[in-house]
Amino acid sequence: MNFFCTRENLPEGAGFVLFGKEHLAALAVCLIFIIAACRFCYRLSPKGRRRFLQVIAVLLILSDQLRNLFLIMNGVSLLGYLPLHLCTLSMFLFPFAVFLPDGCCECFRGIVRELGVVLFAPGAVCALLFCNWTVLPIVSYLSFHSFFWHALVIIFGMSLYCTKMVRPNVRHWYYTAVFFLIIVPPILWFDLKYDCNYLFIGWPQEGSPIYAVYRAVGGLWRVLFLCFLGISAFPMYIILGEISFIQKKKKSAV
Repeated sequence: MNFFCTRENLPEGAGFVLFGKEHLAALAVCLIFIIAACRFCYRLSPKGRRRFLQVIAVLLILSDQLRNLFLIMNGVSLLGYLPLHLCTLSMFLFPFAVFLPDGCCECFRGIVRELGVVLFAPGAVCALLFCNWTVLPIVSYLSFHSFFWHALVIIFGMSLYCTKMVRPNVRHWYYTAVFFLIIVPPILWFDLKYDCNYLFIGWPQEGSPIYAVYRAVGGLWRVLFLCFLGISAFPMYIILGEISFIQKKKKSAV
């Protein structure tokens, strides 16, 4: 059945087009799911919100491991499916944001929550818009998993923000820079050693807005992209800052 196909045994004519009808329909379903989940979380009590986010954090890990089991059962190597992309790295950090007890590692917990809002959630949005699983049929287990999984990352980050469990501050821009300084060297080493493209350090996803930049700069891509990663959270900080300003203006007008 096409539903259980992998990249290694794709049927003829499989795949979907970026921003084609199938992709747009999938994005619409994800948007409805994300909005509904965030509204549900917002209406919960503080204790309920925390439990809801704990469930999301666990779901991310379980869903990823279920996908790995599916690949192993189909004889697929996990080398290209390791959790070394930006979005998948989030599942190692999100548990710290919601499982640590109050008063324990408050600073670290706050950093993880802020990264969830300004880095991981926007990264997941980009992954849904410019997905790198277009070779798969839109109606397949791996496609469903990818859309669902990235939607969960967005729900986690946006729920933190909507419920005011974290208030991002542009003065914390260096959180992102330090995070990438820690993770990029080992991932770059791994990419070079095993000919992989985790974090898209080697080349960007074809069809993404920055693919034209890659083709234009050629060998300078890695240097420019690494610099971009360090400041990648700035747009989100600006957007959230504008939202906060508008909200304050409305309150003062009342």
